[in-house]
Amino acid sequence: MQIGGPDECWPWLAARKEKGYGQFAWQGRNVKAHRLAYELAVGPIPPGPGYHGMCVCHTCDNPGCCNPSHLFIGTVQDNLRDMRQKGRGFIPAPTGGGPIGERSGTCKLTDEDVREIRASRGYLRRELAAIYGVSAPHISNILNGNTRRHETPPVKKHIAVGRRIRPAEERFWEKVDVRNPGDCWLWNAGTDRGYGSFYRGPNQSRTSAHRFSYELVYGAIPQSENLRNDFSVLHRCDNPLCVNPAHLLLGTQAENNTDGFNKGRYPQVRARREPH
Repeated sequence: MQIGGPDECWPWLAARKEKGYGQFAWQGRNVKAHRLAYELAVGPIPPGPGYHGMCVCHTCDNPGCCNPSHLFIGTVQDNLRDMRQKGRGFIPAPTGGGPIGERSGTCKLTDEDVREIRASRGYLRRELAAIYGVSAPHISNILNGNTRRHETPPVKKHIAVGRRIRPAEERFWEKVDVRNPGDCWLWNAGTDRGYGSFYRGPNQSRTSAHRFSYELVYGAIPQSENLRNDFSVLHRCDNPLCVNPAHLLLGTQAENNTDGFNKGRYPQVRARREPH
């Protein structure tokens, strides 16, 4: 193992089992390295239920760590409870287990989103669904405790008492992969025809994410009574998912069409115009 400071993880450098735990041949049998480290430093592991007695749990949540100060004794139930609290738990299902909460690969809502939804008041389910980019039945399942049970207790009744959802600007930027000033900042939530789609809030329509980003930084986009003369928000980078304000500029619809033609976004139009 690699021995570091007293508070650091001491990673196992040899063979590991499939879940990342170190493996070591000891007295004619293979044992988990962290269990042997505990026995060598602290003493024998007390007997308990299960084939190997009591569990040796990690405070650091690093299965390859063998630092005795990061290890503690617990029952199987203690170990499972520790796993769930750290988001590593698995839930039984007909087709097998899977990671719970925001660590699931199919998860659309963070744990914070779920807590916020269950604490929200004054909004219809369809309004919450539009705000968070999921379906109304999904919101109902969260509120009723049919799904995401590990975050916060479900509510028995969704009573409107006028609680305000987080500001739109705060919800917007947490869905953006903000990078260096010159890089594209990609939208990581719902899309519409290739562009990011953002719901401002109750009683407001959806808007393109890049238009909302422009308005947050530069102010309202000019409009006219004739919709054909309204300004478009163009991308300098030609990346429809980019919401970096430095990559956005105003232009007319005609300028937007010309920009798209020049950048090859309308190959059929170009083919008709080019001589054969």
